[in-house]
Amino acid sequence: MKSWRKFFIGFVFYCVFLHCFHTFTTYAQKDNYYKVFSGQVLDTDNEPIKGIKVFFEGFNNISAHTDANGNFELRMPATFSISAQTTIYVGNQKVERSQFAYNPNTNVLVIKLKDNLPEGSVRSIEFFDEKNQPLPAQIAVSIKGRKFRTDNKGQIVFAAPPYFASEELDNTQISVPNYEVTSTYYTNSNHRFFVYLKSVAAGTTQSEIASPSPVAPYKPRADSLSAKASSALPIESLTQDFNSVINELELEKQFLNERSNKIRSEIERIATRLSSQQLSEEEKNELRRYLNRLEKQLIENDLAYESAQEKIKLVIERMRQEVISKDSLNAAAAQKIAKIAEEKEAAIREKEAVEALYRARALIAFIIFVALAGAAIASYVVAQKLKKQKEEIILQRNSIEEKSRNLEKAYLEIQSQKNEIERQNHQITTSIRYAESIQNVILPLASTFQAAFKDHFVYYRPKDIVSGDFYWCYSNGTKTLVAVVDCTGHGVPGAFMSLIGYNLLNEQVKQNGFCNPSQILENLDKNLRITLRQEEKVNNDSMDVGICLIEGNQVCFAGAKRALLIYRSQAESLEEIRGDKKPIGGFKKDPHRRYQDHYLTLQAGDAVYLFTDGITDQPNPSLEKFGYQRLKELILQNGKLPMQQQKELFVNKLEAYRKGAPIRDDMTLLAVRIG
Repeated sequence: MKSWRKFFIGFVFYCVFLHCFHTFTTYAQKDNYYKVFSGQVLDTDNEPIKGIKVFFEGFNNISAHTDANGNFELRMPATFSISAQTTIYVGNQKVERSQFAYNPNTNVLVIKLKDNLPEGSVRSIEFFDEKNQPLPAQIAVSIKGRKFRTDNKGQIVFAAPPYFASEELDNTQISVPNYEVTSTYYTNSNHRFFVYLKSVAAGTTQSEIASPSPVAPYKPRADSLSAKASSALPIESLTQDFNSVINELELEKQFLNERSNKIRSEIERIATRLSSQQLSEEEKNELRRYLNRLEKQLIENDLAYESAQEKIKLVIERMRQEVISKDSLNAAAAQKIAKIAEEKEAAIREKEAVEALYRARALIAFIIFVALAGAAIASYVVAQKLKKQKEEIILQRNSIEEKSRNLEKAYLEIQSQKNEIERQNHQITTSIRYAESIQNVILPLASTFQAAFKDHFVYYRPKDIVSGDFYWCYSNGTKTLVAVVDCTGHGVPGAFMSLIGYNLLNEQVKQNGFCNPSQILENLDKNLRITLRQEEKVNNDSMDVGICLIEGNQVCFAGAKRALLIYRSQAESLEEIRGDKKPIGGFKKDPHRRYQDHYLTLQAGDAVYLFTDGITDQPNPSLEKFGYQRLKELILQNGKLPMQQQKELFVNKLEAYRKGAPIRDDMTLLAVRIG
């Protein structure tokens, strides 16, 4: 009987021992069962998206919803890893590997959703008064006969289709009580439409607003606009007011340009009347005096326009200095992030080692205790040793807890430093976004192309937020100049070069009118070297330019390291004209650089194509370039189709070939049909 009792007691202790041992080993190894992936979901404006479901493809049962800041956390199996084929679902939207950034050291993802709206759609309309301040909330607005009210940000957001098309909206389609619409512009990258207003006195009719004297004397404004653009303005204030200053200067330039056109029209009308034989000598003298006054006003207006141009250059130069400063700060921040990540990993490893040691010692003590209790052997010597071991374990535990508290404190400090770095990075990104808005302003309006060509398309895709490529158009109704320019570099440096090239092209047309493309390139080369001081300093920056002068069915082309493709619709053939192998600017100092004009006679339905090498050099995942021959075959196969349909086929072909590979360079393709 006693033997059975001893056996039963021993069996109970043995079961308790197995259960405790399994519990301790499970606790010691539980961190190896899963891997935590955390991250954030952003929209196209880098705003967090809250309350949306996130999960990996093939793991639908493991999901999470974003919080108010767009953050989420997924606990995946320990064997799971992210590769180039990994796909994430956000809501019902499939997010490919190229749409999110992943840090394998910290298992952190940043997901940016694509905007699937059609090109030219208006997702939001933002209203600003003459002080560049948003309109108050609940202001009544009429858009194409439909009634809306502004929100607390002075804007109207369309949450669902149908959306307005940007080309449908102009000054006559938008009405705000007690305000006059002075100008509008549209950014295709985020589908935002901007409306700038000027308050008018209550009771003023729309006809009174729209009928100012075309030759009234212009008086330059001596207000905050000049003060904001002055060189004495500190960088902190310039960063805050930069967007406002650029918008006001552009509005002033637009007003001066429109006024110059009106004065020129009036001069042509007076000149026509003077040629009439029915006027008396007294009437002719009166008209001559009036003509002299108009010419004087035109000169004053052109001087004011050049002054506005200089102000914009001054603001851009100040912004460049600020971006250079921010770039230095960004590099230091990246080094600091890497150092913090290394310290965090070392702290985590040390903490895990200490916890494992504590669990192992606790387990040994528990086994000794159960073995002594089950055997019922109480020994004074063993008890003293056990007591001493217990005291050592307590001391070690206290030491471990102290280290754990220190690690927690260090982690909080690292987190604070991380937040500061993210804040600084946000400020840098915001500054570059301001630069993007400037570059979008200099690109030709869609209405300019529509007035010059019945059928055309433009494909323009920067590698980064801002681009070293730009396209340019200038027309007087009968003659049209179009150009595609590829500046040295991309991103912020390339964008500054594109602003310089844009201003030099405009100055060429202002000074020399519609001259041959070769002369424009020669003058552009000379002026770029002067602007960059390439004769005095080591500066190898350059531009590749393709430019055409189009008058009816006559085309004159000149190229600086750029080619022209011509599609003949009747013969269904493709011709190629290669430009000169000399860039604009660069390290070769040739004071008498010359370019060749190529004259063409086209038929109705023929088309010309200008492009940059970012398209032909774009690789796929196997690092094989898209290639010049593939571009020519694509144009030859689809040259008879309408231009917008050609653009869709080109974009689909390029994206299918790229297969998610990173964009290598800025890409621009401009096509126009003759006739």
